[in-house]
Amino acid sequence: MYYTYTLQSCRVATAMGDAMGAEGWDVVSAPIEFTDPRYAERFARFPLHHSYLDVARMLPPQLRQATGQIRIPDEATSGDYDLVVVGSPTWWLTTCMPIRSY
Repeated sequence: MYYTYTLQSCRVATAMGDAMGAEGWDVVSAPIEFTDPRYAERFARFPLHHSYLDVARMLPPQLRQATGQIRIPDEATSGDYDLVVVGSPTWWLTTCMPIRSY
């Protein structure tokens, strides 16, 4: 399970899944979607439309460790797993909002 905006976390999750799959493990990837209407529009495109302004606007909710609306994939709510790995980037030295919301 992971959240990614720049696709870097997706690449890491894919590499980990490939390595685990090569060892014979069954691997399921589940990307979390950031759907909060207050923030989703600015994260709908890459790169950010107003890079510095959009990043600066995320600083106050990150410092408050706010949560937001996310969509949890079906793979994350069903199944009998022996190991769950959660991955994401950090935003301002703390867990990013989508993962914290999970």
